[in-house]
Amino acid sequence: MQYLFDDAPTGWGAVYDAQGRPAFGQQFKRNPNIFVKSLSDPWGGTDLLGGRHPAAMTQLAPADKDAKEVIFIMQGMCQIMDSGLRLYRHPDLLSIAQVVNGDGCVPCNDAIFVKPAGLGDAVAWHQDGVTHWNATNWDMGIHGCNFQLQLYACTPANCLCVVPGTHTLGKLNIKAMVQANGSEYLPDAIPLTSAPGDVTIDNRQSTIAPWLVY
Repeated sequence: MQYLFDDAPTGWGAVYDAQGRPAFGQQFKRNPNIFVKSLSDPWGGTDLLGGRHPAAMTQLAPADKDAKEVIFIMQGMCQIMDSGLRLYRHPDLLSIAQVVNGDGCVPCNDAIFVKPAGLGDAVAWHQDGVTHWNATNWDMGIHGCNFQLQLYACTPANCLCVVPGTHTLGKLNIKAMVQANGSEYLPDAIPLTSAPGDVTIDNRQSTIAPWLVY
């Protein structure tokens, strides 16, 4: 990961890293680095990703006035690093997924969320389930589960937060939930604090949000 950070382009469309060397990622059809404005909420309150982030989070001004763009997500970890592929196929994680989802489950996505201290970006409240909300055989596990491996310590200020039990309630009106509460700090949310190397798991239908890094 440190190599990927050091050799990353300096922003959208850049072809060199901060040292003036050709940046990593240009050899792929799609650059694995996604950049956004520092301390922004790129998805909240927009129609992006099917509109599943309907309520925007608080957006702060970065302490570093020169910081314009930061890496938000790195994609394709199974392709860009051997350790990513080894993690993705870890037998303990796959065996847990098999128990939760059944024998026919298929791993389907990966993303490395990057939150540099003091500059990290928010991910607004959402439910990761997309496909099966109107299925006649809908159940509380139909959209599967997520695993999150934490490379650094996650505190209540910057960790993933989950509203327990929301995976059983179907598709929720998250915007109305935030408006009724008066802020994005939903009172029933719990923080998934963790140490480096810990793995958390959540139902993809749960209402979740990773906080900003302050």
